[in-house]
Amino acid sequence: MGVLIAIVSSSLGGTAAAVTRYLVGNADATTLAILRWGIGFLCVLPVALLLRVRWPPRSDWPAVAALGACYFGLFFVFYNIAVSFTTAARASLALSTLPLQTMLVAALLGIEPLTARKTAGEAIAMLGVLAALASGLSAAPVGAWRGELIMTGAVLCMAFYNVWSRPFIMRSSALGYLTVGMGAGAASLVLIGSLTGRVAVLSTFGTSEWIAGIYLGVAGGALAFILWVLALQKASPTRVATTMTVNPIAASLLAAPPGRRADHCASDHRPGRRVCRHLDRHDAVRTEPVAFSGCRTRRSAPPTSPSLWPPRPRGRGAERW
Repeated sequence: MGVLIAIVSSSLGGTAAAVTRYLVGNADATTLAILRWGIGFLCVLPVALLLRVRWPPRSDWPAVAALGACYFGLFFVFYNIAVSFTTAARASLALSTLPLQTMLVAALLGIEPLTARKTAGEAIAMLGVLAALASGLSAAPVGAWRGELIMTGAVLCMAFYNVWSRPFIMRSSALGYLTVGMGAGAASLVLIGSLTGRVAVLSTFGTSEWIAGIYLGVAGGALAFILWVLALQKASPTRVATTMTVNPIAASLLAAPPGRRADHCASDHRPGRRVCRHLDRHDAVRTEPVAFSGCRTRRSAPPTSPSLWPPRPRGRGAERW
């Protein structure tokens, strides 16, 4: 049951990656983290109070708050930075290194034994991730490797969160533990955002950005992580982390729906501006929106170069041009 719950949570996390990719052109990493976990905490807190959940013991609060600030604050800032450099699907593939890192951290801390069977399974899974990343290398955005490297490094933070969370959850409840941790993470993000002026960016959002942001907070924030900590309560950290391989599938389905061209984003080297380019039948650069890819609708003027545009006929028959 714990693994099935984790699969649903990972699927929601994959869709959140695609939505983050859509919003990343309009806001920085800190602002997106504030949006996700601010809304997420406002959803989780009333539910926890209404259900009268069992809260962590007072002696656990400093550790739970520190884990929450590290995970919901630090990890997701790096997560948003990583998504800004690459596509949602490729970022989610890098996130799929979580099972291997969780297994190694659990073995290092003496939580789970490192067996040959488990190691072989994780190694095969990682070969699949590397093969998927390498196969799409030619279609990846320029500098995509930076986002994938940042995501792989940030996943180590999530691995420690998975391993260290279970004892605290067992001494309280999944929802009580999540509420305290998410509240600490959201509070630290809002404080940093207020001091740096990042919160003000939210006032520039339009209707579509707010719809995407609310989905990010409710489904990708509150619901996904209620299910995640519930899964950690019912299954081992490594088994739960293994379901993260569902994440890139959900991200790719939402980022590039059937009948649409897969996104190929590249920065135009100006803050907050990202466009998706492909060649039209005259080999002219053109841009068009791709669902949840962070791109803006913009079409360039027709090229004037003779090598790219057929020359206008002269002389007889020119009037029929």
